[in-house]
Amino acid sequence: MINIYQKRNNKNNRSVRGISYQIADFLNLEEFEKLTYQQKVGYFGQVLAKKYLTDNGYEVLSENYYVAGGEIDLIMRKNGKVALIEVKTRTSKYFGSPHEAVHKYKLKRLYLAAQKYMRAKDWLGTVEYSIDVMSVYIDKNSKKIKICHYENIQPINGF
Repeated sequence: MINIYQKRNNKNNRSVRGISYQIADFLNLEEFEKLTYQQKVGYFGQVLAKKYLTDNGYEVLSENYYVAGGEIDLIMRKNGKVALIEVKTRTSKYFGSPHEAVHKYKLKRLYLAAQKYMRAKDWLGTVEYSIDVMSVYIDKNSKKIKICHYENIQPINGF
């Protein structure tokens, strides 16, 4: 778990309901401030997931890759293998754990987007890749974050 805290006396820090972040973490603070609470939590989770992965040897290839019918949150590479990653963030377990939100329809859209990305890069069939899920749980009470990386996700009974 990563401990998070809030520095109330520093004007360079802002807070999303108790979750602290540095203004420097966000390229366009004006746009960030317009986001809904859920969008801010999702963005914060993606920033944390990217940091976790880069700290563990991954290289960022792309973020928020959009294609018709889907989006890939993070595209990373480690040891020549490309990881196409869906990041799910929750601040409550009321609706289940973050990774439980990746249902078979979301997974299907992720697979289609991954194939389109690999085809666009001319890597399909030549570069090894996997579909991964990053689960980011932010406990606002204890101010701790739990990050889980589920690698090479496969559908149980197909799509």
